[in-house]
Amino acid sequence: MKIVTVTNFMKFDIKLDKPFAGFSMAACKPGEKVWICQKEFVSSEDGDLFISRLEGFPSLLLNQIAQIYKTIIVQSSIYNMLAILRRDGTSTVYINAPMKALMRVKKSVDAGQVIYRNDIADIKELVFQDIEVPDDVGLMVLFSVGWRKGLFYDLVSYTEENFKRDYDLNQLLGGYYAYLTFQERFKITDSEWKSLFQNGWFPFITLNNDLISGIINHNREGWNVDDLLPRIQEDVLKRLPDGLKTWAHIKAFEPHMDFISKAAEHYQKDDAISCISVLFPRIEGIMREYQSIQGQPKKASQKDLAGTVLPVNKGSQNHQYTPLLPLRFHQYLTEVYFANFDPLKKDYTLSRNTVGHGVATKENFDAKGATLGLLILNQLSYYFSGFHNK
Repeated sequence: MKIVTVTNFMKFDIKLDKPFAGFSMAACKPGEKVWICQKEFVSSEDGDLFISRLEGFPSLLLNQIAQIYKTIIVQSSIYNMLAILRRDGTSTVYINAPMKALMRVKKSVDAGQVIYRNDIADIKELVFQDIEVPDDVGLMVLFSVGWRKGLFYDLVSYTEENFKRDYDLNQLLGGYYAYLTFQERFKITDSEWKSLFQNGWFPFITLNNDLISGIINHNREGWNVDDLLPRIQEDVLKRLPDGLKTWAHIKAFEPHMDFISKAAEHYQKDDAISCISVLFPRIEGIMREYQSIQGQPKKASQKDLAGTVLPVNKGSQNHQYTPLLPLRFHQYLTEVYFANFDPLKKDYTLSRNTVGHGVATKENFDAKGATLGLLILNQLSYYFSGFHNK
């Protein structure tokens, strides 16, 4: 028996003596019924549950490799693992196979250019290169993102005849990879979201990761997120020229570009009143333009407009875990950008409605409001960028 530290891609063909059906969800006695978990994603954030899964299925596969190939794989040297399970009991196990990810980036890049975490806007797919995974087999995938690890398995097609997966595996894995990469954004609690919205903030995708983490941490600690405004303004100003070029090629933005450009000029001159006055109504106009492109009713309510950021087809290219956070941004648009006001209380916060109805006070037209307007605009560009001008 030899002990191997994996340094290169390895492939093993094995046959399981006992087909693996899943994990028991509870203890039971002989003859009793018990629920079996056949499809699940867990990560290193799940602690003991994650360890118990690793010590179950993956370890069973490694033990079978050891028996057949007389080779013990050093577990700590495994950074990814793919197992394809067929109904006849045969399985193929790939260890440390080459992988590639389809990503959306925040800037223009050249072929061969190094991409940093700060450049990533979204991860659309995670793919094992040159390995085909049929849709009628069971599978297990273990992968790493730095120190973090994720494990996904689906045994339904393995245990049920004539059953095929009805989801895109590469897109699903891309979402799980994004979850591990940007985990702090998916762990914001409901109370923390409420606090963020009350102060007008959101972890806007265009900002660099340090600022996004700063917004999340300031809010979590009860600190004033506005203290980060000078750094956020600097980041917005730096990205503004590229943003204007990108927005001009998005169909929903094109009819509004003269207004957007003028708002950007005012922002660069520290003229918040003019910037907000021009920009805030135009943001609604962009959403209406997008609805028109989609062939949706022209008499849309503001609630309907906020929904334009949600995936049109939830089954394709819109995985649950995307740092664009469409469900939360839909909530942000509803509660912050489209916030209503009470004319009796006269306690007006900056919103599309207070600006449009002329009740927002001079104090509302400040650098923070102008900055938020441009950040909202840029966030929308990521949701609408699939529709370009020709």
